[in-house]
Amino acid sequence: MSSKPIPFRSTLKIKGGFLLWFLRLPPTHLSSVLTHLQENVDELNVSIVDYMHSQVYALWAEAFNEETRSWRNDSAFMVDSLL
Repeated sequence: MSSKPIPFRSTLKIKGGFLLWFLRLPPTHLSSVLTHLQENVDELNVSIVDYMHSQVYALWAEAFNEETRSWRNDSAFMVDSLL
């Protein structure tokens, strides 16, 4: 990538044996990037945040429970902590 960098911002992280690649790219580039990745990796999982149509701008880390691998939806978190 140093000789031929991608034309948008990205962040690479390694977590638990997985390579996580956070891409900040325009929708017009998504198809070509996914096609290239699919041809060159053994396993591919894709998550997309659509800022143009979402109700929030970013995901809040506190809203996801890493231990149970689920979104928090308890009353203490959803209501009491906001009051």
